[in-house]
Amino acid sequence: MKNRLLVVITTIVVLVSGCKKEEKSPAASTLPSAVEVTPKSFGREAQKDLLELKRLAQEAKNNATAAKTQTAFTQWAGGITRYKQVYGFYPNIGAAYDSSKDSLHLLEDPAVNLNFVKSLSGRLPTGTALPTADRKLLNKTGEEFCSFGKDDFEEPLADNSFLVDHFGNRSIRVIFDTDNNSVIRNIKVSDLPEEISAAATDGGIKARVIIYSKGVNGAPDVVAIQ
Repeated sequence: MKNRLLVVITTIVVLVSGCKKEEKSPAASTLPSAVEVTPKSFGREAQKDLLELKRLAQEAKNNATAAKTQTAFTQWAGGITRYKQVYGFYPNIGAAYDSSKDSLHLLEDPAVNLNFVKSLSGRLPTGTALPTADRKLLNKTGEEFCSFGKDDFEEPLADNSFLVDHFGNRSIRVIFDTDNNSVIRNIKVSDLPEEISAAATDGGIKARVIIYSKGVNGAPDVVAIQ
């Protein structure tokens, strides 16, 4: 009887011991790590994709705005060319007219900006006809060589409105081949875009008119050459 009881107790001990070993089995321990890593990884990748989409959208917007700006600059340059054909000289929009060298004009200068608009449009920025004194100095016949729309100006039209590119940048440069040799050279300015950098040298660049704005805040440079 005692021997039979010992066998039964031994069997129970073995069974209980086996159950405890199974409870400590590490087979299921790999699941929690997979659950923790996957959502975090997915979130990081989604954020990267979103940032890339935003970058591409901004780049596309900048390119479209640059194209509009270049179209406007090309029209302005065409107006300057027609002005030269009619009057035989470039618009006298600066402080002095020196035909011995090429000339650079900064449209953020209020006087230069206003003279540029008057010379090419034959009118004030508001559309009012030029006074007699302005016609005599800038556009004798009051002819419209180029028209300017509301989008070309920084603010609602007034007689002191500034021209801007389509990025809202008023720092626009206009260069004339004032010495009439069909080459623009020795232009001393610090912000020439790379594609026209030769205009700063003695060799120069073959052109009669250059209009450009230097890109700011991620916007590209815009250049029109005629």
